[in-house]
Amino acid sequence: MKKIILSIFALALSVSMMAIDPETDWTKVVTGWSSDAATHELSFTGTATPAAPAYIATTFGGLTSNGATVPNWNCYAGLTLSFDAYISSVGTDWTSVVLRAKGSADPALIYSGNKGVMVQVSNTTVQARTNMGTPVKLSTDDATYASKVIAGAYNSFIIKVTADGTITVTINGYQCPANYPGASGLSVLVATAPAGSPALICTSFTGFKLKNVVVVKEAGTIVASDASTQNVSGGTKEYFTYSMPITPIAMQGDWWPQAGQGTTPPAINGWYYDGSDESLNFGGSIFAGTACATTLGSIGAPYADMSIKFDATMPAPGSGKSTIIILGSNATWGGLGIVIEYTEFGVRALKNFDYSGMTWLGSGGDYTTVLGAGGLIANNEINISATGLISLKFGTFVCPTTYQADVTVLANTFVMVAPFATGFKFKNVIAKKGAVAKSYFPNYSYAIAATSIDELKGTVTGAGTYDKTSDVTLVATATGGNQFVNWTEGGVEVSTSATYTFSATAARTLVANFSVTTGLNQPTQSSLSVYPNPSKGDFTISSDAVGKEYRVTNLLGQFVTSGVIGSKNQKLDLTNQQAGTYMVIIHGENGKIVKSIIKN
Repeated sequence: MKKIILSIFALALSVSMMAIDPETDWTKVVTGWSSDAATHELSFTGTATPAAPAYIATTFGGLTSNGATVPNWNCYAGLTLSFDAYISSVGTDWTSVVLRAKGSADPALIYSGNKGVMVQVSNTTVQARTNMGTPVKLSTDDATYASKVIAGAYNSFIIKVTADGTITVTINGYQCPANYPGASGLSVLVATAPAGSPALICTSFTGFKLKNVVVVKEAGTIVASDASTQNVSGGTKEYFTYSMPITPIAMQGDWWPQAGQGTTPPAINGWYYDGSDESLNFGGSIFAGTACATTLGSIGAPYADMSIKFDATMPAPGSGKSTIIILGSNATWGGLGIVIEYTEFGVRALKNFDYSGMTWLGSGGDYTTVLGAGGLIANNEINISATGLISLKFGTFVCPTTYQADVTVLANTFVMVAPFATGFKFKNVIAKKGAVAKSYFPNYSYAIAATSIDELKGTVTGAGTYDKTSDVTLVATATGGNQFVNWTEGGVEVSTSATYTFSATAARTLVANFSVTTGLNQPTQSSLSVYPNPSKGDFTISSDAVGKEYRVTNLLGQFVTSGVIGSKNQKLDLTNQQAGTYMVIIHGENGKIVKSIIKN
């Protein structure tokens, strides 16, 4: 996966260097830099100050190479650099990115002479400058900028250089209002420089960390401000990112890898099912088989025209963690899928791990308020239209922005879940596509019972066991000489439609009521009496219309209650109703009959 964060600083004039290779293409490093293969982080634990920063050089591989006629790494126009990096909590500490540091083919001498375009970030401001000249502030509203920064923690950055050299900086989804103009600086980005002139990452504080570096270069012809041109090839490079394979072992219907039962994390990838609260948990080491995959059962791909609801552990502000759900991944976690990433400062969406094209769907404000101290956040939703338009709900926060996903990408095999913290919890998962629903952790299903009041008068179909939120359709069919009256549950009418459709959210027991349609048992005005009348609410309906429906309304015609006359002396209870006059109505073949009653 790929994200990018950055903090930026001022430069040093000369620093002793040693040749180590923390990751391909990062070749010259000041003493104190190291790369951690377990956490996939580049970090600096040596001594650095604003006066003597530490820097590391990279040529980003062959990304901007255009053949032997023009040296590699002369052109940083048309480049997008995204990464996650620590920002110091000290206002005078910077982290810097230098593009095309000119001076010598030897990275040990990069700070001599012309130094390229520098972007500098602190916890209070962002600025850019050419050749160590006068800085231009990009965060013109420092108060707003500072509110977006999480000092002393990872932050997500994107530095984008357009084809004309204009530079924009985005932090945690917030694009700085000012750009760095390209007209004066583009020649520095593309003009003559020794082959192998590198880019630099610099820091002025001990404890700096960098990860999830993604570099995307657009192919094309670059025209510099000095009228020189370069034809550059495009491509993508990634550094200090991680790959998480999955092991196809069943967990809970349709989930892999299996984590076993009980509360102790098993050996397989750290996943386990906790029966005490019916949740899926991760208790292993991150970056080593962290992903868990599901096909969501019969819902399957493409993952469009559907919704996924869930509760999950979300990262607390300042934690540097994230929770990721990938829709339409391949079987090995990489290169495919729509990524929904919940971070400590916002939630974003992107395709195929291309962080240069990501969209922030919600951040700051209400989002971080819901996040609070992190922990289990309930009632999250991912809703995907038939055309792949994704909208999100995070707890009580409805994200204001949507993301248009590629339905072709959504058609891949898996949905994947990737937590970036031990102690992750995932539960109450409900996926629904049309009338089909699947639920997991716990695996809710409900018994829907449906019977006929009299099987000689009518039959019912549709009873059974349904997954939570699945659509249930009950159908009542009257036999000859009879008609459907209503569906009741516990004696209370719930529908007057013979075809009754609802969502399975609890176990239910329903009864279909029927009445005869021939001349038999047809009520007449003289055959209906209600007594005692008046009464305190306990009435008896005396009628030959056994099997017929009765309704009770107030004088405004508003429904009060209903039922079916089960005997010639049917009890009617209005003790919980207000005192007043009510109407008892029975429908017959020749019309309806009405009796007024008074409840004292």
